[in-house]
Amino acid sequence: VVGQGYREAEARILAAIRVRFGLPAEPPPELARLVKRADRAAARLEAVRLAGFSLGEADEVFDRPEPIALDPTPFLDPWPAEQAATAFRARLLDLLG
Repeated sequence: VVGQGYREAEARILAAIRVRFGLPAEPPPELARLVKRADRAAARLEAVRLAGFSLGEADEVFDRPEPIALDPTPFLDPWPAEQAATAFRARLLDLLG
């Protein structure tokens, strides 16, 4: 799905995920802004740490994020696929009870 169709499909999927986990289908505007900010900061970090972007290139595409108090460095080393899958499954089962 490309263009506007993608955005509409993504919005429906995100609403379904939120409802499944007991959240409102549409987040309050302030929460949506925080999520978008976090998503762009994560995308910038992934671009630099995983995709080979220079800091300058990442700043052009994603803008420079606001500083945060937490040092994210320990969380930025990619896990092997099996470790990530195991951690994901464990957390999912925990959330689902």
